[in-house]
Amino acid sequence: MNIEFCYIDGKRLLNHEIVTRNLCEYTNKVISIPNNISIEFVPLQDHVYGETILNDNRFRINYKLTHREIIKPVIHELIHLHQKHMGKLKVMRDGTFIWNGKQYRKENIYLLGQKEYENLPWEQDVSKKIDKVLASVLELYFKVNI
Repeated sequence: MNIEFCYIDGKRLLNHEIVTRNLCEYTNKVISIPNNISIEFVPLQDHVYGETILNDNRFRINYKLTHREIIKPVIHELIHLHQKHMGKLKVMRDGTFIWNGKQYRKENIYLLGQKEYENLPWEQDVSKKIDKVLASVLELYFKVNI
C-alpha cells in the first residue's frame, strides 16, 4: 500500500502518520480500499474532522485533532474511499454525486444542514459500517502486535 502524507505548513505529525498508516493497512484487510492513498493534515473548520476528495483517492483530516482523536475520522474517510473503490459512490466532473446510480447535485448537497447531510445515503452507509469496521481493524491490529 502506497500512502502519501501532505501538510499545509510542512510540519510533519509523526504520531498521526503512524496511526493513520496502521489504520489504512489494517482497514485494507477488512474492506477493499485503493492501494494508493493521499492523506492531508490540514486546518478544517472546528466541527469538521475530515473530508474525502473522491476523484483522486485523497482525504483530509483536521490537523487540530490529536493522534488519538483521528482514529474514527480516518476510518470514516476510508469507508468513503471503499464506497468509491467498489463503484457505489462516484463524483462527476460537474460535481454531481452518484450513489448506486442515483444523482445528487453538488450545489444542493453543500446547502444542507448537518443533520440533512448525515442523512445522505453514503453517509448513512458509513454510519452503519463504521463501528464494525473499526472493531475488526482494532482486533486484527492487536492480534498481530500484542
